[in-house]
Amino acid sequence: LIGADGFSTPSGHAQNSAVFWPVLTEHLKGKMIRLALSLLLPFCIGLSRIYLGVHYPTDVLLGWSIGAVISVLVIFVLPAAKGLHELLKKMEAAAESSGRSLRTIKLALAAFTALALNAASGRDSSMGGAVFGFAAGYILLTDTARAKTGTEKGRFSAAEGSLAQKALRLAVGLAGLAALYFGLKRFFPGEESTYYALFRFIRYGLIGFWATWAAPKIFIWIGSR
Repeated sequence: LIGADGFSTPSGHAQNSAVFWPVLTEHLKGKMIRLALSLLLPFCIGLSRIYLGVHYPTDVLLGWSIGAVISVLVIFVLPAAKGLHELLKKMEAAAESSGRSLRTIKLALAAFTALALNAASGRDSSMGGAVFGFAAGYILLTDTARAKTGTEKGRFSAAEGSLAQKALRLAVGLAGLAALYFGLKRFFPGEESTYYALFRFIRYGLIGFWATWAAPKIFIWIGSR
């Protein structure tokens, strides 16, 4: 029913939804709500890909399976790896005390990840761009806050602020997201251009950077008003 290009196996929509929703809802109160969101939404999203005719059922099943494995690793395995987390914290503290920063290494790892995603995704560079922009923004935001205060104070927290401030942050965040997504799409080269993949990477990179650096900076300013 719709056109789609790129690799068919596995279904990216099925895989990403099976990762995103379980991890996002893991801290919500109410077991039934968590189960409904983390199971029902990926299920419906996967079925929609079959209904639209852009994936075989096996593509969706494989996507769900990979996503489920990643979710289990994130929710259950990573929190148990406290030793590794503490080691990374010590390395970072040692680097900062010597006047150095791990920021370059972190950004290089983000760039390498984006490069790998681009290599695996063919002409669709959106995922690589989004991952790099998201990671780069987060690294710059947290490193700057730590460098100024010696701690991670100064980072944005969505839980803080009045209802009016939260509503304003939501409106600003969505407005910026829409401007980047639709505005840049209108002015950047289309699929017929040789530079389509490059500008698609830039567009999604800016969207990710907006989410983890530019928007939180504005939200912090709003929260101080």
